[in-house]
Amino acid sequence: MLRKMANENSNQGRTYAPMDFARAYQHGFEAARLSESEEGLNYIQGALTNLYQHLDIEGPAEIYKKVMDATPEAMKNLIAISSKEYGEQKKQIRLSELYDWFAESISSASEELRKVRDSLGVYLEKTLGKIEEEIEDSKYKLNPRTGAGDEEKEVAKKAIKERQEILGKMNLLENYSLEKARQEAVKTSVKPNLERMLR
Repeated sequence: MLRKMANENSNQGRTYAPMDFARAYQHGFEAARLSESEEGLNYIQGALTNLYQHLDIEGPAEIYKKVMDATPEAMKNLIAISSKEYGEQKKQIRLSELYDWFAESISSASEELRKVRDSLGVYLEKTLGKIEEEIEDSKYKLNPRTGAGDEEKEVAKKAIKERQEILGKMNLLENYSLEKARQEAVKTSVKPNLERMLR
């Protein structure tokens, strides 16, 4: 639903790439994370508002109204859909682009950041989905039914370990980006939460 609405906007002069969608849907994914704690429930509205704003669907006033008036079930569905879309869009993006995005959230340790980027090597030009696919292909070779020899299995194990280490680094960088999304959700939630107190 959200992607369809955004695509309609593309017909009005703006086109969306996987990175555009990922940046927007990250706020929906953050809403899912916020829903896991009692404190986080206070900021879900802010995260969903940021989701709509990043997709440029409508003006802020209409966004607040729709999100605030949504039923709990509708809100759960929205969070689930956007969380899934976040994962799907990330798979289509090269690690070099994901790295640059996630690194935006880190304002210090520039030298260490550069070294981390260098350590990603040839994987920078691969999409996240491709790396995950290569891991699954290597896991398949470890299945006894494939009849792979010991040497081939060792190569597969090494391939899995290497790629999982790469994904581990990306996951840690992503956590910093998600923390930034949380801070943005908190900030966006201030006004509606205060207004709700005054009712």
